[in-house]
Amino acid sequence: MTDIVVPRVVPSMPAPPLTTDPPQIFDDKAIAMAAGYAPTIGGMNNTAADTYQNAVAVSEFAAAMQILWGQVRDGVITIQDALAAIQAGPVVSVMGRSGVVTGLVETSIGAVRDKTQLMANAPLGQPCAYSSTTGAGSDWPTTHTSSWWNVLTIGASTRITQRASQVFAGAHQGWVFERVCQDGTWSAWRRVFTDGSLLEAWVVQQPSGGTCTCDPSLGTMQIVGLLANTTVTLPTPRSIGDQMTMRVFQYSSYSLAFSSNVKMALGAALPSIPSNRWLTLTFCTDNNAVDWHAFVAGIH
Repeated sequence: MTDIVVPRVVPSMPAPPLTTDPPQIFDDKAIAMAAGYAPTIGGMNNTAADTYQNAVAVSEFAAAMQILWGQVRDGVITIQDALAAIQAGPVVSVMGRSGVVTGLVETSIGAVRDKTQLMANAPLGQPCAYSSTTGAGSDWPTTHTSSWWNVLTIGASTRITQRASQVFAGAHQGWVFERVCQDGTWSAWRRVFTDGSLLEAWVVQQPSGGTCTCDPSLGTMQIVGLLANTTVTLPTPRSIGDQMTMRVFQYSSYSLAFSSNVKMALGAALPSIPSNRWLTLTFCTDNNAVDWHAFVAGIH
């Protein structure tokens, strides 16, 4: 590329002779002026050549800038296309979720969600918070009116474990619940027992049709109100170590019976329950986890 140069200086012409000069001075000035034409013309030519060289250099620079601009423009378009492709997705997050970039932005604990939002939509691999003082969300662990849940969701898109911890002060502060999701189907919430929250889940039934099922997977404290002669069915134990407590309230003088997999102790029988009294029974499994062994605790 042609270099830009500093134009050379044109030599100054000698002073011209004046009509008022004496003859000798007039002649000397005229001779000096004639001698100065050649250097001045040469200097003007040099300046013109330098100016032309600079014009050529500027033209070459402009052409190079035009080429460079084309390359920059093409590079910007390439970057824009790449960003658009990333935004359009799918891309995969560190937790294995696939989707567009904005859809994979994780939510920090500072972004609090209210009761209108599902915990099922909590981001994978990041903590977030759900809070409400006017009721609970439709898939929150409890129906408490006022609650703050810190939620952590881990796993893969189709195999998820979610844990929620209650923060607000009160009887339920520190309670922790957990549930899992397989192929889009969430299990029920299960409370995690700690040394400050060992409270059994309970279920209340008042069957009027004469039958009911008491399933310990739904609650290990079963409460049954007798509104008719009733046969209670217990499902097959989940495993050795399964257990359950049942409290039966007598509204009148109805009978109580159990399914064939419930075994009383030798020589024992179910007592009659007086009206407006409670019968308490406990159940544990046999060594094969096939039958339930029932124990009568007493009537209150």
